[in-house]
Amino acid sequence: VPQKLQDGIVTCFFLDTATNIYEYLYIICNILRVGGVWVNVGPLQWHRNALIHVSADELRGLVESFGFEIVHWSIDLETVDYRYQDPTTTRWTKYEAFKPLRMVAIKRETTKGLRLPRFLQTRHESTTKPHSVTSNRSSSQVVIEELKE
Repeated sequence: VPQKLQDGIVTCFFLDTATNIYEYLYIICNILRVGGVWVNVGPLQWHRNALIHVSADELRGLVESFGFEIVHWSIDLETVDYRYQDPTTTRWTKYEAFKPLRMVAIKRETTKGLRLPRFLQTRHESTTKPHSVTSNRSSSQVVIEELKE
């Protein structure tokens, strides 16, 4: 935990780089003071090494479960190119674009005593497969329940 809590944090093209999204949320939560603002923009195209690939709806629930109030949440309707594609040349045949998630959240609750679930507390090697849930509950529901214990 930083010595001085922050008033705000901006994450851009960041969340989907997480191997463990719960670690990212835990760290962001512990960096901000109560009343601090978190602004995010970027895709949710989870990298291959991600343990859990949550949907935008699941991510929203997770953010709220970490004590944040969502004041703005939108996903653009139009795609945005990852790189400039010169229309006069055909350099690539692969089209890479995303629809950005735009979010503003305010930390409303203190997270004293919040801990990561046991299965997320250790560093995972690159050979680890994404976490799967065999019940009817989503992976985020399982973790939210463990966070409340």
